[in-house]
Amino acid sequence: MRKEFLKLMAIAVFFSGMEIAANAQELSNYQSQVAQVEQLDRLSQQIDLVFPSVAEVILKNPVNESKSGRLVSINDRQIQLEIAGETSSIDVDNVKHIFFRGYVLLNGRKVVIRGTQNINLGSSRGKLSNLELIDPIEGKARFEFTSISDLEEISQDYYYIVDEMNFESPNTIEIKYKLQP
Repeated sequence: MRKEFLKLMAIAVFFSGMEIAANAQELSNYQSQVAQVEQLDRLSQQIDLVFPSVAEVILKNPVNESKSGRLVSINDRQIQLEIAGETSSIDVDNVKHIFFRGYVLLNGRKVVIRGTQNINLGSSRGKLSNLELIDPIEGKARFEFTSISDLEEISQDYYYIVDEMNFESPNTIEIKYKLQP
């Protein structure tokens, strides 16, 4: 009787161990799936941008004075423009808006940006520190945003051409862009 009881206990312990192992495997699979979803969500929170050739920076002081040139660098402390072959630095704290015009390089060709010829004006908000200027000559940049409006999703079928940047608060910006197929 005692041997039978021990055999039953051994079988019960064996099956309990199998159940624990199966649950651990399910938990591991679930954690892996959550990590993949978080990675995809983080990737979908990025947008590739194209800056036109001319940036007009509107300053806070002197009120509404502006400087125009090609955007060559931007970070959470300063903006650098190339103006007539010289580099000019502007403190971000003194920037109110930046408007963009001129042309963009798309697939190696110049495309002039005019008014409302482009479709679907959209905007994204986020931290200025999450804006990375990848290639200042071609105007390529990447922005990790915290919110998006006027668009349902980010599509790889369009170029997101920056129209304007608003400096809303310290280190927070809104980027408005036009879509070019």
